[in-house]
Parts: sequence; structure tokens; C-alpha cells
Amino acid sequence: MKKSKRPLLAIPYVVWMALFVVAPIIMVVIYAFSTASGGFTLDNFARMGTYTVIFTRSFKLAIIATFVCLLIGYPLSYIMAKEGHDAHYAPHVGQLPAADLLLDVHSGEKRSHQPVLLCHRSL
Repeated sequence: MKKSKRPLLAIPYVVWMALFVVAPIIMVVIYAFSTASGGFTLDNFARMGTYTVIFTRSFKLAIIATFVCLLIGYPLSYIMAKEGHDAHYAPHVGQLPAADLLLDVHSGEKRSHQPVLLCHRSL
């Protein structure tokens, strides 16, 4: 019996996920439990209460974004389902996920463009 080469097609996906999903999560966990000198600490979690305003704002923005996506996504998917497979706009809808790469979202405050991690060593 001849073996299928289809499992080999998963290798690029597994490498991509390991590099860009699993590795950053592991790094965040390591930084969360370490000090600037590299020792173990739980102080980063003890100071989480000082960021309550930031957590609240983040959750509000996440809820608003979810509702906006639902308001756009459900009617659009309904229209696309009614149109059928030969809709002329279908290729353009496939490009929508890349639109977030073009947007620069701000929370209304002037800040640098560097990412801020709650468990960053400089906290």
C-alpha cells in the first residue's frame, strides 16, 4: 500500500503555528513569572490591581468590536448565502481580513507605537 504525502503538507502550518503562536505565549508566561534579573517572582501578579482601568477599557473595546463584527458579519453572510456561488463580489470579501493590516487603531490617547505587555520586565 502506498503512503499518502498529505501529512507532509501540514509541516509548514505546524512550523508557522509554533513560531508565531506557541513561542510568544511561552515568552509571555516566562516574563510574567520572572524579574528583570531573571529570578522567579509573583510580584507582577500582585500589581495587577493597579491596571484595573486599562483592563476595563480593553474589555469595553473588545465588546464593542465584537458587536460591530456581528452587525457587519451576519447580514453580509446572509446576503452572500442568498446570492449563491457566482456572486461578483465574493473575491473582494475574501480580502477583508487583510484590511486590519492597513488600520492603525488608537484608544484616543497619544502614545508611542511600541506594544505594552502587562508582564513586561520594566514594570
